[in-house]
Amino acid sequence: MEIKHLNFNPFNCDENIYNYYCNFGEAKEWYSDFSGTPNYERVYPEWEIITISFEEKKYTFAFRVNEFLLFNKNVSNGLIKDEKGNVLNLKTIIKYIISYAKGFEKGYTEFISNFKHTDFFEVTNRDKAYYIFERVHFGLNQRTGNFLSYKSDSQNSNEVSRYITEEFFFETGYEGGEFYKAWELIFEKPVLFKDFFDGIKLPLIKKSKEPIRFWNSNETDSIKKFRELLLINDFIDEIEEEIFISHFTGTFTKKTKKINWKDNQDIFISLFDNIEFAINKNYKTKKDKTIKSIELIKHFTIKNELKKNTDLTKTRSELKNNYNNKTIKYIVIEQIKNELKKYFIDSY
Repeated sequence: MEIKHLNFNPFNCDENIYNYYCNFGEAKEWYSDFSGTPNYERVYPEWEIITISFEEKKYTFAFRVNEFLLFNKNVSNGLIKDEKGNVLNLKTIIKYIISYAKGFEKGYTEFISNFKHTDFFEVTNRDKAYYIFERVHFGLNQRTGNFLSYKSDSQNSNEVSRYITEEFFFETGYEGGEFYKAWELIFEKPVLFKDFFDGIKLPLIKKSKEPIRFWNSNETDSIKKFRELLLINDFIDEIEEEIFISHFTGTFTKKTKKINWKDNQDIFISLFDNIEFAINKNYKTKKDKTIKSIELIKHFTIKNELKKNTDLTKTRSELKNNYNNKTIKYIVIEQIKNELKKYFIDSY
């Protein structure tokens, strides 16, 4: 089935709708003003739509990137269990993700048909709009299809067991499908919903950041975030933040320790080809605008081996028309890409 991308533009969106939408995004920073009042900055949620194949069937669903990144981290760290207490891994978690996808498709397609009304009253566009608004209003309904939801059983007053089931993930996916469809409809015709959002008082959200670029950038927030994402997903060995930053600011030397990529070479190339928007144009090839292989080997080893320029070029050539392999790792690449996009606004 086809799921539409949200018609959302952060630079051309009603302020109150934007403000409300950001409450389902990621909290980026906590700080206090001079009065001591706590404040926070949030960014709007990033959604990824993917289609995965399982037992000769295809399933399509959308998820919020920051949630799925943390979910993937929890799986990698052995923090998610089934109802029997078995620790789930990247292979055994697949059937639960399929259940989520099935539920998402059902919730997405059934959301409109579930609108209940009687013939006694004439149904207006405003009635329908309020039904849609109510589905996203967290004061009334917090069922957002969060990947970080769990079932729990209290064993005793000091112990709580958290786990997931296929049925639970189907229900969570169903809620996610409804939630996503509601936002899709809101962004299609925001004028119908403006009055509802105008009545909600929320803190003002900052809308944008100045774009920056790897390499030779003096701005390090994006570089720190990049390191964090690579470590969370176990793509690189632990490396001091200062050393990692030096590789992207142009302050490294020949004696500087290189960043070691732990995963396969094709994943390495795929990642950098998918974050080309973050790369300074001086470090891209003129032909296809991908980062130059010779630049990558200055900063990285792969599985503790020094690679040649020709090694990476060959891998890139083999991958050129074969990126639709939606394994978990390729999904994570998409998530990292979307996380980094928050630092490179002009590349959307």
